[in-house]
Amino acid sequence: NGGTYSSFTTDRFLQKGDYIRLRNVTLSYSLPSNIFGKLKIQGVRVYVQGQNLLTITKFKGDPEVGIGTGENTYNRNGEFARFSYPQTRRVTFGIDVNF
Repeated sequence: NGGTYSSFTTDRFLQKGDYIRLRNVTLSYSLPSNIFGKLKIQGVRVYVQGQNLLTITKFKGDPEVGIGTGENTYNRNGEFARFSYPQTRRVTFGIDVNF
């Protein structure tokens, strides 16, 4: 009994991988040094910093992560990145004081 093996390729599960990501943004304001009077402070800067604040894409999942750990050998429609951790969104507030 001679079995036949056939292989078909398809683009059925391909997705557009285009994306725009706002990765790093820092907004800061330096307070004027003359408002501190006789204190020995030379300057103060107040800031807010954000990472991975916005991603615009039609891709289902995160377009920057791969197939993942390979915990499962099959892939379902739109779930190629299901085992990978997404990019973390982070917002940091801070104050820098110079003496």
